Amino acid sequence: VIPEENITVDQIVSKIGVKVNDNFMYGISPDTAITTIVNTVTKNKGEAKVTDSAGKVKSSGSFVTGDKITIKGTSESKTYTIAVRGDVNGDGVVDLKDFVLVQSHILEKSTLANEKFLAGDVNYDGKIVLADFVLIQSHILKKQML
Repeated sequence: VIPEENITVDQIVSKIGVKVNDNFMYGISPDTAITTIVNTVTKNKGEAKVTDSAGKVKSSGSFVTGDKITIKGTSESKTYTIAVRGDVNGDGVVDLKDFVLVQSHILEKSTLANEKFLAGDVNYDGKIVLADFVLIQSHILKKQML
């Protein structure tokens, strides 16, 4: 009898092309289809379930900031909260509302945390600064896509 291969969540996640930090998954471009990541997980011998911020299962459409994905390997599972690049407010669109939230964070009028912070840190340098603001602006103006 051939022993069953043990597939870990980390092995599966490494094939998706995203970044993870604790319980957050980020580095996901706006308009990334849920099926794209779910199919990658399945192809790598895992299982994935996506839910919205209210806990309702999502099987189609695109990821938005605040969605959760649970990935199961052979003998473990892990749930990550999704941060979509630039979608700071979690409505699925990178627009002026996100731009204003990033601006408020930079000006220290409000503070972004967790998945909202990761969504606003579009250049992945660990802070939200003018460079992120400019990248979001360029995306909104369709000069450079996130």
